[in-house]
Amino acid sequence: MAISKQLTVYLENKPGQLAKLCKAIATDKINILAISVVDTADTGAVRLVVDNVVKASKSLKKLNLLVHIREVLIATCHNKLGVLEKIASKLAKAGINIDYAYGSTNKNSKEAMCVFSVSDPKKADKILNGR
Repeated sequence: MAISKQLTVYLENKPGQLAKLCKAIATDKINILAISVVDTADTGAVRLVVDNVVKASKSLKKLNLLVHIREVLIATCHNKLGVLEKIASKLAKAGINIDYAYGSTNKNSKEAMCVFSVSDPKKADKILNGR
């Protein structure tokens, strides 16, 4: 588990907007490590974890996007049954709320990566790392 920064931007919900964002990021040689896109009728909230937050923020601001930066918890965990339940239970017992989470793995992979937006990232990191 590690604390990282996540960028959130809001895009107009129409074809080509995500492509434009991704092109700007790729042009500036920034790697997207995790992405979540949640839509509403008019906009999409794009959440990104990248390898260079400062550089990515500048790239997105060049597109006239308002960029929000938030600390999140990145969990690389075993890809097996019950792991997310254990994480969620530990956080719940400590009184830490999970605002949202997203992640992915490959069916045959031994590891998964999840991004957690929690009420207290530093406390969550200590609890999940056994400190």
